[in-house]
Amino acid sequence: MNRQISGLTALLFVNCIDPGLLPNDSDQEAFPGGAEESGFEAADKADSALHPLERRLRNEQQLIDESISILTANMRRLHGGRGVMRHGLHAKSHGCIKGTLTVNPGRPARARHGLFANEGTYNVWTRFSSAQPKVIADAAPDARGLAIKVTGVSGRRLLNDGATTQDFILFTHPVGLGVDMRAIPDVLKTLANPAHAAILVLKHPEVVANTAVAFAAGALVANPLETRYWSAAPYKLGATAVKYFAKPCDWTVDGPVWPLSINIPNILAADYLRDAIREKLQGPGACFDFMVQFYANQRLTPIENHLKNWTTSVAPFHKVATINFPPQDFEKPAQQTFCENLSFNPWRGVEDHQPLGNLNRARKKVYEAVSDLRRTTNRAPKTEPNGHETF
Repeated sequence: MNRQISGLTALLFVNCIDPGLLPNDSDQEAFPGGAEESGFEAADKADSALHPLERRLRNEQQLIDESISILTANMRRLHGGRGVMRHGLHAKSHGCIKGTLTVNPGRPARARHGLFANEGTYNVWTRFSSAQPKVIADAAPDARGLAIKVTGVSGRRLLNDGATTQDFILFTHPVGLGVDMRAIPDVLKTLANPAHAAILVLKHPEVVANTAVAFAAGALVANPLETRYWSAAPYKLGATAVKYFAKPCDWTVDGPVWPLSINIPNILAADYLRDAIREKLQGPGACFDFMVQFYANQRLTPIENHLKNWTTSVAPFHKVATINFPPQDFEKPAQQTFCENLSFNPWRGVEDHQPLGNLNRARKKVYEAVSDLRRTTNRAPKTEPNGHETF
């Protein structure tokens, strides 16, 4: 079997993992030693750009600039001046699928903002992917992603982009890789150069343990249309904050976080996840419940600590919409080219869905930079879909 496991992945699976380093569901403080002692600016420091629930890292801009530099350099190295430049992360697409999102009539009153303010049905484009920055065999343990682009959404925009799309980005893991942005440059360096892994272990052992869990969970995915996805990071929704969650319509929200698939696919096939999507969409299609968890307080549902899981005992799931994927042929060459030219950014949307927390604040500039590089290199148009595309 050709596993093609990256240096980081191999490291994560051969190291002994201390259970104390895994995502913590305890009642820990959001800022254990006080914001000032944990690298965040003081709570009373005025910053009109921040939501009231947010706190800025002291060296946040430096971390963002460093992340952009590492990612773009690795993209150029992997591209090598040949062929199509891939996404900086989530390079491998398992399918770009068209569907609809229908707002749930029974959604909670406090969820009725932005896209969920009124009942309606929207066309969506979705991209299912694996997290690595290069294309590898599906058998290699890796986190999986679901990027959703809802079309025809009106409202005041977060970016001056003239678009009418709303992006949501989710993963097969309920929390981020690290507590905050301070770990991300070392994660990106290790993905680009496995020799950096030793430094990552020394500086951020919690990242090593958590990533091992995330990659192992992704390895259990037999079909991207038959698993759960979390936003991991929080978002504004009206006067409060939420995290997003998507699950197959016929699955429950309780039970094991990563249930073993009943039908294990042929993992010798390099693209078995795409094969599984194709089989599903040649049959009845697929359906997801799109849900939210509401913010409770900074101790139990922190905004800046991305390693803290929002447990369902504190923040239960509430359904706000249904995503339907009808039977379809998603592998036409023109549609695959269209898919790879799409870019997803959690800041591409309306103000009622403003991303929150240091990881999301970094994404705004990081995603813009890598998207601009990819589109310039590939000479791809910088346009957003209207949801009526046919191929």
